[in-house]
Amino acid sequence: MRHADPTLAATPELAGRRVLLTGAGSGSGIGLASAQVLLAQGARVGAVVTSGEQAKATRSLLDGAPVLVQDLLDDDATAGVPERVALALGGPFAGLVCCAVVHHGPADLRRWRVQRPLKVKERTR
Repeated sequence: MRHADPTLAATPELAGRRVLLTGAGSGSGIGLASAQVLLAQGARVGAVVTSGEQAKATRSLLDGAPVLVQDLLDDDATAGVPERVALALGGPFAGLVCCAVVHHGPADLRRWRVQRPLKVKERTR
């Protein structure tokens, strides 16, 4: 399994920002790698996975970051995820990263409100 580069330094753009991330539970996919990079860059990450087994493994790989178990296909229960992540992180999140979402029907994205969208700037050297 590949891990994020541990030499990444925190950046002012992400330092202290709260981010909700889905799809971190596979243990080797882009979701976990994204969470690791965000943490290395100084962000505070709340991850969402689909099983208790994934949660335990993901917590250990993310140095104890909050990890919630939620079936994202359950629209009613999923509606509470943003609030649960905000509580776990100590305030509203600034970004939403969806690394794995499977949806079998119409989506009501109004349920996923982001307080302040995270601005991403292109950096040149």
